[in-house]
Amino acid sequence: MFVQVRDLELTHADVFRVQDVDSVLVRERRPSLYTLTEQALEESKTLLQPELVYRRLAVQRVEHNRMQLDGGYSLKSKILVERLAQAEYVYTVIGTVGKRISERASLAMSENQFAYGYALDCCGTAALQKLAHQFTSWIESTSVPEGVKVSRRFSPGSHFWPVSQGQPEIFMILDDRNKIVRLTPSNQMIPIKSISFILGV
Repeated sequence: MFVQVRDLELTHADVFRVQDVDSVLVRERRPSLYTLTEQALEESKTLLQPELVYRRLAVQRVEHNRMQLDGGYSLKSKILVERLAQAEYVYTVIGTVGKRISERASLAMSENQFAYGYALDCCGTAALQKLAHQFTSWIESTSVPEGVKVSRRFSPGSHFWPVSQGQPEIFMILDDRNKIVRLTPSNQMIPIKSISFILGV
């Protein structure tokens, strides 16, 4: 299913969390940086293009290092399969906030506005994280019966599910639905501000 997200409000705290700093301390000790981030937040509203595609597939069987899903699809990772061994369904998800915010951040940096470009880039990352969090919260609140749990999100790139393995698996599952993110031969997602993940129910 394709979802175009309309409400993705960001706060200073969201952006500074990406930078691993406390927004309250920044406001008190570096007010100019706080104001700069406020400007980036305001501009980001015109740049973000959040979109998401997903598919829910029933788990058919679990083997030693493979989870077999409906439609002939599978996920291959021993540790990933162990962590999702109790799942009845698996959601595969690709999301993006579009290319405009990365392009604007790059332009700012090329014009020697490095701090502002960095703030815009962090806005893009924060928006991507919020997009993933909103999807997970939606699944938890609307699609899961009482007593059923939703796993944490798993994205390709961990030591037990490398990008070269996980990205093609997710993109293959969503191939007929995904019109928003392209995967390069080196398994990089385009636009850059994109995310892919799975979660089990």
